[in-house]
Amino acid sequence: MPNFSATTTIKTGDETLSASATGEYGEVFRMTLSAPFGTATTGTFQEAIQTHTVTSAGYAKDLKYLLIKNIGASALELHFTIEAWESLYTNAAETFLRFLIPVGDYMLLPNIRLIAWDTEASGAGAGTIDQGGYTPNSNLYVALNNIAAGDAQLLSSGAMASDATVTSAAVDDTSYLYPGDLIQIGSEIIRINEITSATGFKCTRGMYGSTAATHADDSAVLLPFFNAYHKYGDVSINGGGDGSAAKCKTDIEGRFKCFNMFGQGRNANYVGDGITPGSFAMLFRTEGGYQQLGLSGITANSHTGLAASTAYEFDIQVDGGTNFDNLTFTTDSSNLNWGGASGVISKIQSALNTQYYTAGNLFQRGVDVAIVNGDIRFSSRSNRSGSAIALTAGASGTAEFFGTGRVPAVASLEPAVPKRFPSRFKNKDNLTPIIGTSSSIKSAVKSTESLAYDDGNGNIIGAAQGKINYGSGAIDITGAPSNADFLFWNSYASALGGNIKVEATNCNAIREFRFRGVSWNLDATIEFIGMN
Repeated sequence: MPNFSATTTIKTGDETLSASATGEYGEVFRMTLSAPFGTATTGTFQEAIQTHTVTSAGYAKDLKYLLIKNIGASALELHFTIEAWESLYTNAAETFLRFLIPVGDYMLLPNIRLIAWDTEASGAGAGTIDQGGYTPNSNLYVALNNIAAGDAQLLSSGAMASDATVTSAAVDDTSYLYPGDLIQIGSEIIRINEITSATGFKCTRGMYGSTAATHADDSAVLLPFFNAYHKYGDVSINGGGDGSAAKCKTDIEGRFKCFNMFGQGRNANYVGDGITPGSFAMLFRTEGGYQQLGLSGITANSHTGLAASTAYEFDIQVDGGTNFDNLTFTTDSSNLNWGGASGVISKIQSALNTQYYTAGNLFQRGVDVAIVNGDIRFSSRSNRSGSAIALTAGASGTAEFFGTGRVPAVASLEPAVPKRFPSRFKNKDNLTPIIGTSSSIKSAVKSTESLAYDDGNGNIIGAAQGKINYGSGAIDITGAPSNADFLFWNSYASALGGNIKVEATNCNAIREFRFRGVSWNLDATIEFIGMN
């Protein structure tokens, strides 16, 4: 898609102040309108743009940027028609805003989201916010409910009760659904292709490796959020699971995709539905997941004290799996240092890498060995709950690694550190993590380590890159930490949430632009330039 940039610069005697923004657009919307003086329309408002319908005057739904310029001889009065909201779930009557734009001046809007709110409370605030973050439901689905009333949405099965091949079906209320949605009925994944009526939809059956089946009337409609880069029910460690069960996590490539916001942000008739732009974030579990030997001052050139050309063994348990007995490596004939291409770390790493590709207790369970802060650290490559390392002594009769040379005995090893979420606050002086009381957090700086978040324009940035649909809540990310579970945050049930809505009764954006010249002697001319 083409790119756009917008820059405003203010120069003073001492400095230059500027603000800029860039993005992508599909097309440019441009319109010039005039209101000449001395006509029947002099002094009255002229229709410029109606965002909710196509009119002879123009169409500008979901603009990313809108520049409004006074290019005439008269100052302009600009009129906005917006919706007045009374609560998170209801909106009321139209209301109007008026701006005066002098000759040669302009107004730049970053989008057309604008409402009137009946109190000082936040119109973008959520019905529910958990400052500690949400954990996706371990079932990898939730029932599709009306978040305002709490009633479940059920299948009105019709032909689905006896035919697993039909592709038209009905539910209680399709206003909870979006084209492109995945729904789950029983253990079948169904894609919504088209909303055909207030209750009907067309669909594709048996998606993501699931099996199309018959479904009884009043079967519950579920919103699934397995990792859709993999098949439904995939349990593979580097795919959609932990080796025994499917999990809500990234895969080995750091990818994750689902078609709703983990079941949140759905409401009937699009009133207060969807996710508030700029409110979404996800924090990946990336700290810990290691065990250290308990040494100090170790460098690549430090001698291990082990014997040359000798086989050593130890046991290791990775990510809660079954213990791998007697992992064996053989030292080099001359390099007995920790570092180097043939050093002890390299030999251990090679043995671990071999088992990663070999059927057994270390299959697809990655471990990295390295010098960290002067100690030897064994780290899990996984970033999920339960990711950890446990080192113990071998028992096959081969020379034991622990307790030989400079290597401490098992009883002297550092305690294992399980995988955890990084602290969102750090000491402002030395940037060390703070995990403590609210009083200690007040003197901290916020950390965005391992945090991905949306920019309010549908882009996910930070620790992952991708897209978010503010209406359906669908997310698609890449470049995230490998095999990572996460917490997430968002604001929903919001007057400013979801996609741009300019329907006649459900509006969270400027519905109409009008203008007039304020002079009875000079022509008024206005120009609209927008990108979408």
